[in-house]
Amino acid sequence: MDKKQDGEQETKRLASRALHVLHQFLYLPAKELVITLCKARENNLRLLIFIQFACYILYLFSLEFSDLLYLYMIKAVFLKF
Repeated sequence: MDKKQDGEQETKRLASRALHVLHQFLYLPAKELVITLCKARENNLRLLIFIQFACYILYLFSLEFSDLLYLYMIKAVFLKF
């Protein structure tokens, strides 16, 4: 029984740790991002911050697409030979 209880406690501890990591690395940064984007700023600075954020997102998608395209081209070239 003790091993079973120890196993259950270890599982609960690991689950608690996993939730803490998710909270720290996913929830809090997303919350702070929303607060930053929604914060009232003068001279329409909020729009500029949102545009910069959108540009970074599009840049990351473009990098991933170019990597995939590069891998596709390598496969296409090597399959011909």
